[in-house]
Amino acid sequence: EISACLVGSEMCIRDRLYATQLGAGEYIVVMKKAEVEFFKPGRETLYADFIVKPEEVQYVRDRLSKQDNIVIEKVTDVYDKSGRIVTSVRQNIYIAKRR
Repeated sequence: EISACLVGSEMCIRDRLYATQLGAGEYIVVMKKAEVEFFKPGRETLYADFIVKPEEVQYVRDRLSKQDNIVIEKVTDVYDKSGRIVTSVRQNIYIAKRR
């Protein structure tokens, strides 16, 4: 149950992160599909790095200047304080121009 809550929270954060990076109000950003792979129980504080590189943002903007929507894939690893990966989340994120 705790892992599911963590993963659900990570997905919500990822959606908001992309929306903020792309320009709030300009785009619709929704998690379309996710695959979660659990490697071991997370029994302590867990961490994840949400990295959106400027070139990724530019790629999305360039593609959306030519088409109405796209789906991109992002992978986020969740790890413990020693750096061991406990969960990996692969998401397909739908991004569309707001009309």
